Amino acid sequence: MPGQHLRNRLTLGGLVSFLAAPATSQLNTVLLAARGITGSQAATPLNSPVGDLVSISTEEGFTILGCYFPQRLDKTPFFHRCIELAVRNSHQPFVMIGDFNTGRNDLDIEGDGVPFDCADLFAGLPEHADLVDLWRLRHGERQEWTWRSSKNGFRIDHAFGNQSFLNRYPNFQCEIDHEPRLFTDGVEQLVLNFSTQSAFTPFFDRMFNPIKGAIGGRDRKLSRDLASLLDGPSVCDKTDDDKTLILAKRIQ
Repeated sequence: MPGQHLRNRLTLGGLVSFLAAPATSQLNTVLLAARGITGSQAATPLNSPVGDLVSISTEEGFTILGCYFPQRLDKTPFFHRCIELAVRNSHQPFVMIGDFNTGRNDLDIEGDGVPFDCADLFAGLPEHADLVDLWRLRHGERQEWTWRSSKNGFRIDHAFGNQSFLNRYPNFQCEIDHEPRLFTDGVEQLVLNFSTQSAFTPFFDRMFNPIKGAIGGRDRKLSRDLASLLDGPSVCDKTDDDKTLILAKRIQ
């Protein structure tokens, strides 16, 4: 399993990891890894079929809450749970980080993108949980996206910290990493051979053969065939996530 492979690599690096969902789960979840973990807790609201919250405490007196919020209004109890945990840990450094699937409707959406659900609860975190948006604290009203639809960008991944965190780590950095990736975690089970830690050649042979004879410019048939493949059962049965794949051919 890809998740178990990742945990093994983290262990080799001297890190202890804690996974919110069972290792056999095919759903998106949260994994936190650190050195010096003194405690861990699954904090997902009861009866939530999608989404996870998990917290770890370190020997330095630091608590991290990892978040994966569900879509639409289903994230409401997640906000309430996060506020509860932030208040409980207000006496020590506390950071809440992850995929909230929401944000500010005035700054975290590009153009005419669909407005966020629960944007009011997101905006209320400073008042109700005494938390600060760490990225906004460093970057003001700058707009930057952590996820894109076919038309618009959205900032749905966030990091919040409390005053105790700011007092102990006044020079913290909070950045969005846009380093190039050739594929996302939505297709890793298709493109990687985890037993050999290498690319899964049959997949790439199947993908590259149709473009070997292609010329520059947009190929409508090839685009339709690719869309059909990515939406078909041979792919979707192995992932429930969004899928991004970039193929490149050198033209000499």
